[in-house]
Amino acid sequence: MATLAEIEDKARHYHVCLSALDQRVNELEAEIADCKRNHLPEIRRLIGVVQEHRAALLDAVHASPEVFAKPKSRVFHRIKVGWRKAGGKVVVADEAKVVAAIKRLFPRRTGDLINVTERVDKKAVAELPGAELKKLGVQLTEDVDEAFVKPVDGEIEKLAAALVNKRAEQ
Repeated sequence: MATLAEIEDKARHYHVCLSALDQRVNELEAEIADCKRNHLPEIRRLIGVVQEHRAALLDAVHASPEVFAKPKSRVFHRIKVGWRKAGGKVVVADEAKVVAAIKRLFPRRTGDLINVTERVDKKAVAELPGAELKKLGVQLTEDVDEAFVKPVDGEIEKLAAALVNKRAEQ
């Protein structure tokens, strides 16, 4: 069993390591911010240029539908252009009216045409007496104490974990 002094010493060591990690992450974020500041103006400019060229290309395709009679699309310089069927969309202006119409006109198909979501309200169920919970087949778990370690200041551990996970994915 550890003494309170030993636990305090381990907490101090943990805090020192966490502070070093926090400092290094702050340095990284500052470098990333500098990098973004340096590159964003050119990126924004290029986005504008790309949008202009895309619009010009789209205008040319719109103006020349006969060029795409067969085949309806082509690939030039890894850019696919042409015509395609746009997927239709179902637009429901008043959902309540449509649901009512389905129930009236297609009563046997309501299960297929209407989504119904039912969920247990856990807060409300938790207020029921034990006998009623048992009838429902619901159990309440006991509150228990658990050991934990959590820095009081900041979310550095989450950020560090996110950075490690991103690096692992690459």
